[in-house]
Amino acid sequence: MVAHACDEWGRHAELGPAVAIVRELVTNAVMHARSGLSVTIAQCGPALRICVRDGSPAPPILQPAEPTALHCRGVFLVAALARSWGVLPTGDGGKVVWPSSTPNP
Repeated sequence: MVAHACDEWGRHAELGPAVAIVRELVTNAVMHARSGLSVTIAQCGPALRICVRDGSPAPPILQPAEPTALHCRGVFLVAALARSWGVLPTGDGGKVVWPSSTPNP
C-alpha cells in the first residue's frame, strides 16, 4: 500500500522511511493495543501523512533507544524518520498516530 502510494504520487525518496514508519506503528498496534487497526496514507500539502488507528487510548511512549536493545525502539525510529508526529484520540476510545514526512524537494 505504501509503495503503491509513493509510486503513484512520485514520492520515491520517501518510500523507505514511509515503509519503516508503517512497519513500526503497525507492530506497536499489534503488540500493545491488541485491537483492530487501520492504516491510511495521504498527501497533506507537501508532506506525506500516514495514520495508524487502533483501539487503545494509551499513547505511544518515546523512549531513548539503547544501541543494543531489540525492543522498545519503534517510536524512537518513527520520531527520527518523520518531520513531525502526534497522537489524536478517537471517538470510540482509541487513538490515531500520525507521522508526517519531510516535504518533497
